Amino acid sequence: TFMISEIMATGASQQQLEAEVRLCCIIQVKMWPIENKVPLSTTALIEVLKMTRSWRKRAPDRPESRPTIVMSHNGVSRCGIFIAANVLIDQMEMDHEVDVFHAVKLIRLNRPQLIDGPRTRFTGDAKDEYKYLYDLMLHWYMTNPELRSFEPPEADSLGSDDGSSDESIGESQSLGTNRRSIRSGNTRSIQRSKSSRASRRTITTANSLIHGGTEIGGTTTQRNSNETSNEQKKRMEPVNTTSPRHGGELVAEVLKAHDIKEIFTLCGGHISPILVACENFGIKVYDTRHEVNAVFAADCVARLRQNIGVAVVTAGPGVTNSITGLKNAQMAESPLLLIGGAAPTLLRGRGALQDINQQVLIKPLCKFSTRVRAVCDIIPTLRQI
Repeated sequence: TFMISEIMATGASQQQLEAEVRLCCIIQVKMWPIENKVPLSTTALIEVLKMTRSWRKRAPDRPESRPTIVMSHNGVSRCGIFIAANVLIDQMEMDHEVDVFHAVKLIRLNRPQLIDGPRTRFTGDAKDEYKYLYDLMLHWYMTNPELRSFEPPEADSLGSDDGSSDESIGESQSLGTNRRSIRSGNTRSIQRSKSSRASRRTITTANSLIHGGTEIGGTTTQRNSNETSNEQKKRMEPVNTTSPRHGGELVAEVLKAHDIKEIFTLCGGHISPILVACENFGIKVYDTRHEVNAVFAADCVARLRQNIGVAVVTAGPGVTNSITGLKNAQMAESPLLLIGGAAPTLLRGRGALQDINQQVLIKPLCKFSTRVRAVCDIIPTLRQI
């Protein structure tokens, strides 16, 4: 089954066919064998489509021999998704299409070494390829609140030869096991290992992450970023999954408590929750026509009122446009707080809208600069500024 939103093809002949494939959802192709664990480019995707057509004609009556590949967004598949989908099918003996998030969930619970384990010939560098698996698992639990307290049952999975429950499954068993050994009954139920328990602790806190990140830069304190990050982790409070409040309301609450009467901005989608919440809290929102003017105005208010001036700008170009005003405030030693939007946490580095490394630009101009990755860290971060 192919779910392709748009295909734009150019080329004079079929041999020179090149296409740009833009995907609005996940593609599932039921033909790619598990041993071909290589990322697919756009050109390779076209070849997959061709091979799939020929495969369906060649073996229409052999559903048991259908390995599955689940390709990620933007037409580029990752090695980890190959493994997750195939292991899921091997364990559950499924012949239909597989939801990638179910695959990630099951692979996290039953094959934690694929994500957390050492470098092997199957996993490669876990930091690179399998970080994507981990992010997809977080996205699954964030978008499904009913699964945040999920306690998995004792799943059937491949055990080690000696029956040990605390040892990670070796690489020869984790991926090299074929369907024949699974269907012949060589499966046994094993106890949850230490790595599985650790992964579930990570899963239960996954809902603390937010889809829209926020980067905060200020000119008020001097602090080591690593120490600040560790302090935030220590102070992290339990997540209230029933609260209807969002991060924008928390920002407005802290600003109101510090007697901030107005903020200056140029409206953008990344910061719209903050702007709406400030209006609800009685904080005036002044919308300028350029981000640098918003920072200049906040700098002026800080000097006149002897209080912190606050500017809120959107991600990417909003932050870069504010650099001149931020440098001006640094030279004048004005107490200025710049809150910048950021790309969603799970989409950083994957071509998200206006996704750039903003910290590199802001840090030389500020006494304090950090990126907030969890809703529960918003209030402690703003208070220490």
